[in-house]
Amino acid sequence: MNFLHTYRLAILLVLSSSMMAYASSARTYISVSGSDGNTGTGCTLAAPCRSFGAALSVTMPFGDVVAVDSGDYAPVTISQSVTLQSAPGVAATIVSPTGNAITITAGGGDIVVLRRLSMNGVNMGPTGIRFTAGKVLSIENCSIVNFMSNGISMEAGGVLNIKDTEVQNTVTAIRLQSSSGMVHAAIDRVHLEHNIFGLFVAANSQATIRNSFLSDNGNDGMQVGDTSGSSELNVEDCVVQGSNTGIFAGGAAAIVRVSHSTIVDNSTGLSSAGGAPLLTYGNNSVAGNGTNGSFTGSVPLQ
Repeated sequence: MNFLHTYRLAILLVLSSSMMAYASSARTYISVSGSDGNTGTGCTLAAPCRSFGAALSVTMPFGDVVAVDSGDYAPVTISQSVTLQSAPGVAATIVSPTGNAITITAGGGDIVVLRRLSMNGVNMGPTGIRFTAGKVLSIENCSIVNFMSNGISMEAGGVLNIKDTEVQNTVTAIRLQSSSGMVHAAIDRVHLEHNIFGLFVAANSQATIRNSFLSDNGNDGMQVGDTSGSSELNVEDCVVQGSNTGIFAGGAAAIVRVSHSTIVDNSTGLSSAGGAPLLTYGNNSVAGNGTNGSFTGSVPLQ
């Protein structure tokens, strides 16, 4: 009797350990031919899930969810540290006609990475990537198109890193605005094209954008300043063209510093309001605009 009891207990422990392993994997997989019923076996490469959300539910914090097939996937909400990515050579698109494609509502110490993903709002969805809580959001090699509001919206204090990403056909390609804490953004090698606003640095935001191309954004290529809070933008090695205003600074506690950049073929190249500093390092090209405008001051090179 004791032997039988011990044997049964051992079997239960093995099964329990196995279930725990499936319920929490460091790397999970999704596929257009997968099934969300495969969460029971851990969304493995051999038996992938169908959606990011299902795979995320069985992924350990700081783990990875990998899309292994090209195709369309459902929107997802992220509330933990994780990397969502497509495998190299795979075109995984999150299609979102009724809501945000990706919503981040993570913890204060959480880090979220989005890599090699496409998001398409098909001219109906509100926002491509919406961050409302977390510590760090990194967006790498992504494409965000056809959203009715924002491509990327950072709405709480935290760190935002964007590189090698394009945002097209939105109201605002990248919007930084926090009512709680500061946004610190580093933006490198992005293309912001055919939006109404390219980059909008609003309340409680500090950003640096470099090596980037902002073209044919109907209102402002870059806008800095809000009715409250501080707004800071540093611009390095960028091209701003084809907008109503190339760079606009205005509002409460706004400041812009521009270096090695070209502002060309806009209706107005440079504009500031309310005494907001729009500063040059003296090495920019402002030409060929309907009205070039001017910097309000200079920053000495050191």
